[in-house]
Amino acid sequence: MFTSFVSGFLFNLNNYLPMICCLIFCLINLFLVNFLYEVKTPNNKLIKKDKRKIKITHLVFLILLLFAVCYAIIDLGQNNSKLFIQYKLDSFLSLENVSIILTLIVSASRIVRVVANYFFITIYEKYKSKILSIIGYSLLISFVLILIGNFIPFKVFGIILMSIGFCLFLAIRDPFDNYIKELLLNNTKQEDHEIMINKLNFTRKLGKLIISSLITLILLKDNLTYVMVFLLGLSCFSLVIVYEIYKILKKKKYSKLN
Repeated sequence: MFTSFVSGFLFNLNNYLPMICCLIFCLINLFLVNFLYEVKTPNNKLIKKDKRKIKITHLVFLILLLFAVCYAIIDLGQNNSKLFIQYKLDSFLSLENVSIILTLIVSASRIVRVVANYFFITIYEKYKSKILSIIGYSLLISFVLILIGNFIPFKVFGIILMSIGFCLFLAIRDPFDNYIKELLLNNTKQEDHEIMINKLNFTRKLGKLIISSLITLILLKDNLTYVMVFLLGLSCFSLVIVYEIYKILKKKKYSKLN
């Protein structure tokens, strides 16, 4: 949060200053990492790799698919929307003002992220059965706000809308990650949890690789607007997955009651 706030002002002093500061901190970390060591315990045992084959149920498959798609949408949407806002600012402001305003927007988004994490438990307890829908629709709204803000002629109001959409990405990022992990672990056996978390991390990277590759292909022919429309379409697709997950969870709940 602090670095996001300071970087824009450093950029105005000297274009290379933020990069020089990053390089200095990297060198300091490289030096400090030499002092890290693993604490040895007397009962260290050789852990055998678990080679059991785990059956992937339809529900688990949908959870993994949703995580792969939504995490990539949130991550890539966040990065591309920041560029989108920068292009909009460039159209009517000087470079110095663009860097300062962009710094303030990014700093505000970090504050929103902290606040969202703080209040997520309260929201989760109140809307437990609808939390995926809330996150899904929030993701959809973020892209709608960014696209509307880009097209409306009132530039200042457009930047405000785009900034709200950008902050929404940060607001739902951690809650989505935490909720999906909980949902996955609650619907798998305890002895399979470690393997399922590994599969979740793999699908996250695979989803981002595929979607970022598609975005690259779009940018070869079209501009960033088409990328945001593409991500908007994917967020609509994610709501279909959410609906299917809710259908299965509802059936499981009724089967337990009977």
